[in-house]
Amino acid sequence: MLKIMHKNNAAGFSLVELMVVVAIIGILSAVAIPNYNRFQRKARQSEAKANLGGISQVEKAFASEWETFRADLRDIGYTPEGVMRYVVGFAAAGGTPTSPNFTAITTGGAAGTCFNTKIAACRVAGGLGTNFNNAAAPAFAAQAAAGSCPVTTTPDATTFAVSAVGAIGGPANDTWTMDQAGNLCNIVNGT
Repeated sequence: MLKIMHKNNAAGFSLVELMVVVAIIGILSAVAIPNYNRFQRKARQSEAKANLGGISQVEKAFASEWETFRADLRDIGYTPEGVMRYVVGFAAAGGTPTSPNFTAITTGGAAGTCFNTKIAACRVAGGLGTNFNNAAAPAFAAQAAAGSCPVTTTPDATTFAVSAVGAIGGPANDTWTMDQAGNLCNIVNGT
């Protein structure tokens, strides 16, 4: 008598195989998620660089016509667009420079919700926002910068330094400065 042997084809995966797959996915996500967050924060820093570069461009254009730099963002023609993660602007302390052939704009449209004369931010409707680490929107007091980093100052006839500060998801507020020579420095790395 011939015995017919049937091969038992079990369908699906065993519990051990499933546990191995879950462990591999857990290890990969433990490595990938922090890297993804870090890359996101690095990408957000491009906003600060772009805004500082934009202010630098309009400052230079203004200075070519009026022979001085200016701390009033409306006067130099800088208008931020969109929702910003960074607040950009000049030092809050110090006087506003004037030139003999320039009169400050004292009439006309109000500054609006996106910027005032020295600071630009479109963080939340109607104000500068408060989602910074341990602080409301920062006042741009002069910053002690290490090395060759420019210090945020009120512009004068020959120099300016502008700052950008933003909460981009890191442990500290990300802080950048740029001067009239285009020297860009990341004073506090918020990544």
